[in-house]
Amino acid sequence: MQSVKEKFDEIAEDLTYNVTKIYGREDILTAADLVFHSVLNFKFMGEYIGKGWTEACIIGDTRSGKSKSIERIVSHYRAGEVIIGEDLSYAGLIGGLQQVNKRWFITWGKVVLNNRRLVVIDEANNLPIETIASMSGIRSRGIAEITKIQQSRAEARTRQIWLGNPRANRFLNTYAHGIVALKELIGKLDDIARFDIGVACAETEVAESVYNNPNPKKVKHKYTSDLCHELVMFAWSRKRDQVKFIEDAEQAVLASAKVLSKRYTNQIPLVNSSEMRIKMARLSVACAVRIFSTDDTGQIVLVTPEHVEFVHEFLVSCYDKPTMSYDIYTKIKQGEINLEKEVEVQAYIVERGLDFLDGFLNYEYLALGDIMDFTEEDRDGAKKIISYLVKKKCLKKYHTQYIKTPAFNGLLRRMKLEHNKGTLKFGKTSTAEKIEF
Repeated sequence: MQSVKEKFDEIAEDLTYNVTKIYGREDILTAADLVFHSVLNFKFMGEYIGKGWTEACIIGDTRSGKSKSIERIVSHYRAGEVIIGEDLSYAGLIGGLQQVNKRWFITWGKVVLNNRRLVVIDEANNLPIETIASMSGIRSRGIAEITKIQQSRAEARTRQIWLGNPRANRFLNTYAHGIVALKELIGKLDDIARFDIGVACAETEVAESVYNNPNPKKVKHKYTSDLCHELVMFAWSRKRDQVKFIEDAEQAVLASAKVLSKRYTNQIPLVNSSEMRIKMARLSVACAVRIFSTDDTGQIVLVTPEHVEFVHEFLVSCYDKPTMSYDIYTKIKQGEINLEKEVEVQAYIVERGLDFLDGFLNYEYLALGDIMDFTEEDRDGAKKIISYLVKKKCLKKYHTQYIKTPAFNGLLRRMKLEHNKGTLKFGKTSTAEKIEF
């Protein structure tokens, strides 16, 4: 009997060689399947999950094959709609007002018109960040509202696959961490958190010999257009009582969510501890649907720990791949939360005195001139202070200035508290302490 992973590998291989003809992009196909086969709602841990449909964000270089792969899957499944060009606006996606013969009418956009179905938002990098932010509530609740001259609301429970290039017009492998390019693409953290899956695809991931293979291997075509279409329609027609978690699958979801929340930082919240169990539940249901895991009637979807395990491993493979580098980014950010050489940094501050501590506590944003002012150092001396604190992960660049890391802020506050209690002495007397009243 095939494992869940073997089944997904078989599906991806079939679709790659017989449908998309884009090689080496199996992760894109699996991510798409976990969106296409998600359900509208279900019950989990005795709670009604009103948003059961999933969303994926696929960021990659131009001509990396992401758009063609998804377009051909949409055509093969005969489900969903690809949105591009003039429809990439708030009015085109959600809706707006039109005046006809001096009367105003509401015209709903593609996301609303595809309620209960699926849309692919291609070239998302052409969408202004503000437009993406304005869609946040709609993506969260599945309800679109227009409150202008005319007022109306409509359901928008729409599965979404977002495709985009890096906004900075750079190749993905020029980023130290591809997850940062995804943040640039989407913008606000809340909007990133709405995605259940993130996938990065750089052009250099697949060798040119693979792209241009004149003799691709022959793979038997089992997953035909008719069969795939029927399964997608099956997924889209499931009701909340037609999904069941069995064999400790719910506990597996909770355990997976806990592990992933520790493994990846929420500073770019593709993974965030408060929502990860729901994301894992959604994706596990979609996984079960994709391989038609049902009871004897063929109507009730059965989610098992094996489905949860597959989704867990798939997310790890996507997030740990070098072009995404979410894991390495997390380790760097964890260094900002916990200073590795806190004792050394504390001694450095104590030696320079209370004014030095207070100066850093009083500034949210720090420029070179600010540090010169409260330390009485010249330009070279202030530069050395900045260099030392950046190396110790106490400061980081923010536009033209510097900001303190969470770990450094915590250390400064603790040192101030200890000084006020009389348990910490400084090497230099502060200016305030020298003044006699």
